[in-house]
Amino acid sequence: MDKYQAKALVDKYIEGDCSEEEMALVENWYLQLPYLADAPGTGQIIAAKNNVWEKLMSRRQNKLRLYYRVAMTAAAVLIIGLGAVWFFNKSFSPELHLASLPAIDIAPGTNKATLTLADGKTISLSGEQTGIKIKETELRYDDGSRVASNSLDHVKVQMLIAATPIGGTYRLVLPDGTAVWLNAATSLKFPSSFKKLTEGQNRNVELTGEAYFEVAKDNSHPFIVKTRLQEVKVLGTHFNINSYPDDVDIKTTLLEGSVRVSSFGKKDNVFLKPNQQSIVTANSIQVKTVDPADVISWKMGEFGFGGEPLRKIMKKIARWYNVDIVYTDQSLGDKIFSGTISKYGSITEVLRLLEATGEVKFKIDGRTVTVSNK
Repeated sequence: MDKYQAKALVDKYIEGDCSEEEMALVENWYLQLPYLADAPGTGQIIAAKNNVWEKLMSRRQNKLRLYYRVAMTAAAVLIIGLGAVWFFNKSFSPELHLASLPAIDIAPGTNKATLTLADGKTISLSGEQTGIKIKETELRYDDGSRVASNSLDHVKVQMLIAATPIGGTYRLVLPDGTAVWLNAATSLKFPSSFKKLTEGQNRNVELTGEAYFEVAKDNSHPFIVKTRLQEVKVLGTHFNINSYPDDVDIKTTLLEGSVRVSSFGKKDNVFLKPNQQSIVTANSIQVKTVDPADVISWKMGEFGFGGEPLRKIMKKIARWYNVDIVYTDQSLGDKIFSGTISKYGSITEVLRLLEATGEVKFKIDGRTVTVSNK
């Protein structure tokens, strides 16, 4: 897309005459282009971005649908982004206006996990694969190939533990057909078979960390997810649980169906509807409405934060890039940010985009990231 086409498309968007695909392109451009208030000759960019922002706000109710549409058009984002910058300021180079970071490239996380068998043997799962399927006595990767030469006992039900390290993610299909995506630094304990359950018995699993579940429906055997402070009971539904040990609360977000969240501390329970999130602490349980697109952005290959404090954002970055975070001023962690950033760039790319807000700056020393005032 050349500079004239980019200008025409922005004008078309402002007039409200874009197709859905064209709107996705412009909105992606807005979300990804750094704020350039200090750069010379950017008045037109800022004016156009403000107009786009007004459009975004007027269509906020469609954000979840937009999120998936945006994902489908991601390949075209760079074209319009560069085209728009070229049109508005031919001499502009984004790197010239961002705070400098050392040329240290810390790579993002990848597909990696382990599976621990009942006898204590640990299998390193292939990073070339995205997930495994547990089919009673067999362990197979998504492409159908066997996981090494390992097989499971066909008589006894074994307890298995799938775990991702810091900087790892993996997908599991449990023996009942339930699909589970594990985020970084997460473990899931589950049985090798659900076939021996009697009527009314639960399908029990235990979670530490964060995972997204698409539970296979089975009215006779409710699916139970246990974490350190709560229990989630479902029959068949889609939901996300965030239960890292270093967080004071546990968040369960429902995308589809219905779940019951029971708090151990409060000895109380709530039923969630789609787009609701429960927040459980040692002493309380609360429910609020959220945008699930932000919550499951990690599964879609992004860091998503809708009005989150920097402290929580940096925890996500630390788990994915395997780095330590240090603050020169603890109050910096309370600053609120909103947006999405790809998880699959180097850490310097992610930090440069956060720096572009003008709120904070970063210094990298080995695997330590220091956060300080701009």
